[in-house]
Amino acid sequence: MQTQLATKAGLDFAHLVIGAVSKGENFPHGKPGWAWAYAQQQKAAGKPWVALPVMADEGLKESVEGSLLWKGEPYKTRAMIINAANPIRHYYSDSHWKAIMTHDNVELVVGIDVLPSDTTPYMDVILPNSTYLERNEPTLYGNGVNQDLAVTTRYAAIESLYDTWETPDILLKFTEIISGKTDEFLKGIQGLVGLPAEAVKKELAKQQQAGTKSPFSAACRTVSFAETAKRLHTTPENIDKVLREKGIYHEQSWPDILKHAAVPYQMPAVTPSGRIEFFSGLFDSLRGMGVEGPQFSVLAAINVFKGDIYKGVWLHPDRANALGIASGDTINLTNTLSGQQAQGVAYVTRKIRRDSAFLHSSFGVENQQLTRSFAYGGTATNKLIPHTVEPVVAGFRSQEFTLKIAKA
Repeated sequence: MQTQLATKAGLDFAHLVIGAVSKGENFPHGKPGWAWAYAQQQKAAGKPWVALPVMADEGLKESVEGSLLWKGEPYKTRAMIINAANPIRHYYSDSHWKAIMTHDNVELVVGIDVLPSDTTPYMDVILPNSTYLERNEPTLYGNGVNQDLAVTTRYAAIESLYDTWETPDILLKFTEIISGKTDEFLKGIQGLVGLPAEAVKKELAKQQQAGTKSPFSAACRTVSFAETAKRLHTTPENIDKVLREKGIYHEQSWPDILKHAAVPYQMPAVTPSGRIEFFSGLFDSLRGMGVEGPQFSVLAAINVFKGDIYKGVWLHPDRANALGIASGDTINLTNTLSGQQAQGVAYVTRKIRRDSAFLHSSFGVENQQLTRSFAYGGTATNKLIPHTVEPVVAGFRSQEFTLKIAKA
């Protein structure tokens, strides 16, 4: 297979994706991705902004409303494609997404779905997708987090019952209708997952001539098996046989992998220097984007970037107002189960449930000799979480208690 985006990791991946969405020349309309543009707009206005706006939905609502500007021109996003997602139920908040999809500027909402979700009533067009039981995955892929090296894929349990298409075929058809540049689409697939465009194109023609349902997905799968077989010095038929029998095709066990792929002794780490870095290039990049402060560690960079958010105790405004608490106030926290007590600094935000409190667990260092972390304060969660162990896997019950909160 070709070198693909899917194999990149760490800073290389972040830089590649940020570069793609931040450049207007990568889009027909000449503007950068709305998430990136919104981050820059917020930053320029001195408001909260996303440091790495790669796949965030921040800015979508503003791009729909026309309040997101780039060089003085509004975005006014007019169409949406929703695939494998149910934002009205699963994203925050439902009213936020209802406002987006029902806005006067949105002329078309297309959904690819398998069920009548809470979002489908807000769609103008619903394209029926095959369910997971009816679907052959279009590629082979790594066997999750298993330390051994192996590949796997999904096999359909039953034939498709209805007139449904696979998502890759739907996207290819969109490309054909809108631009007619399917070759560019195939090159994009090559860059993303490594399937050679020419081989997929030839196989697609065969599958179409044979009348295969969802021919593009079938073509990608055939080429994926063929390319993987070449790499493993076997045949597609053998890989298919082993996968059907065992579920995975084992390539190499982890002790053997370490003999030639141990980081950093046998191969470089996924950092610009190729070595294990205690200095964070990622957060140095953030500093270059206007995030000031020392960059001696990831923790320090986070603290300087969003100190109130990362060190504060999150409270919903409804609860904070009732208690007379504002952001920045010192508060007392008491565990009603164990009597443990701690102090913290309130961070009032709507990004939390009204009946909950939240704090990050990396703060509250007491030893002043740890000069880099002691100075940042914060609240230690182990001052509030009691030693109660759940009986199945011996995990700490870190949330089975109630906190009493009062202004100090």
